[in-house]
Amino acid sequence: MKPANGQCLMALGCLALFGCSSQSPRPPAPPEQSWNQHQQQLLPLTEWQILGKIRIQTDNDDLAANLNWSQQQDHYRIYIAGPFGQGAVNIEGSEQAGISLDIKDKGHYQAASPEQLLNQQLGWNVPVSLIPYWIRGLPAPQSDHTKTLDPDNRLQQLQQAGWTINYLDYQTDELLHLPRKIKLNH
Repeated sequence: MKPANGQCLMALGCLALFGCSSQSPRPPAPPEQSWNQHQQQLLPLTEWQILGKIRIQTDNDDLAANLNWSQQQDHYRIYIAGPFGQGAVNIEGSEQAGISLDIKDKGHYQAASPEQLLNQQLGWNVPVSLIPYWIRGLPAPQSDHTKTLDPDNRLQQLQQAGWTINYLDYQTDELLHLPRKIKLNH
């Protein structure tokens, strides 16, 4: 379980983002305004849980695992495990508490960033700090990006920080259009 830089496919079987939404239906707005409205609806969502599948493919490895990501404000817990808990990895952190990584039967590790931990301990180059934005269908504000919108003014493709994120499916939850299946390539 030590893939190098490569592509990562996240197929989210069930995506539940919890937040408040109290908007009444409105007539369609011009495309750029609709994109801006869409972003403003999603930015306040800071608490969610994702249950799904993740697949990491590289030149050297092909790993499929279950994913459980819970986010509460800036605190997150990411649990990744193969069938029957095989190769379980738990990443937990926040700005105040720091970042820790537990690898089943291997140990407990800490570092300044989740990216640093995953790279050092597993050889994965995964932008954990950007993914909370991408999961919601938003570009991360930290870096430049290029976007392509679908006919409903949601992200169809996003290019950011050397990654290409394709939004393959959406679901509607309380008037919000949330990504259901995404594919990340590096």
